[in-house]
Amino acid sequence: TVSAVDYAAALAHQRALRRRIFRLFEGFDALVMPATDTTAPPTLDTTGPKTFQAPWSYAGVPVVSIPCGLASDGMPAALQLVGPHHEDLPLLAVARWCEQAVDFRTAPPLGP
Repeated sequence: TVSAVDYAAALAHQRALRRRIFRLFEGFDALVMPATDTTAPPTLDTTGPKTFQAPWSYAGVPVVSIPCGLASDGMPAALQLVGPHHEDLPLLAVARWCEQAVDFRTAPPLGP
């Protein structure tokens, strides 16, 4: 239901955003930020709000989320690592290093 003109404009916008994001990585291997503004949801019905992931998905850049601690509600919090377009393997290497540095091993309580 999207016109060809609107679709072409969306693709142009996506490419422009990807170029702007690429410039963010000058001098950096990855960007580090919260994966979401909440802890993990208590059920598997959802993965939580997509606000923090949507821009990266739209831009087509790789993202890895890793747990980094438990919040006061007992649920895990996570951080996300974002890498440049087509740099999946280097991002996974950064994620591995972060997992070792954070050394998070605590398991959240399992459901009822």
